[in-house]
Amino acid sequence: MIKDRIKAVWVTRNRREKVLLAILASIMLAFCGRVYIFKPILAWQHASHQALLEAQQQLLWTERQKAAMAALHLAAKNREEQPLQERLEASLPSSLSIRQSENIGTNKVAIFMNDADLVPLIDWLSYLEMQESIRVIEFVFNPERQIYQAILQEEK
Repeated sequence: MIKDRIKAVWVTRNRREKVLLAILASIMLAFCGRVYIFKPILAWQHASHQALLEAQQQLLWTERQKAAMAALHLAAKNREEQPLQERLEASLPSSLSIRQSENIGTNKVAIFMNDADLVPLIDWLSYLEMQESIRVIEFVFNPERQIYQAILQEEK
């Protein structure tokens, strides 16, 4: 029915009108194809590419975190195996020096320092307590001999 009507109208048109209608139909077809086919495909492709980039970034971040955690675990393991005196010397800032250190039982060390500035010494001792789990049990200053003495204990 509709097909017959379209054929009847098409036959009555002259050649110029047929060409114009064909051009108009092709323009409409191209516009609809672009709007309803190509744009959604390009948007989907762009979204897929963005999701892939985000997944790659998350994977890279996860791998970095995994490596950092492994390094921390290894450092903690090495730190536990390292004697307390060596750990103290390794964490000591360059402005301080230990004159003498003595083991006092299990996980306890007495250190003696002379000619040390008080502020860097206190900073170092607080670092030991906060980061290294080494507690300051006793801290004494002998003004006659200009010697600082600290007794440190490792908490396990």
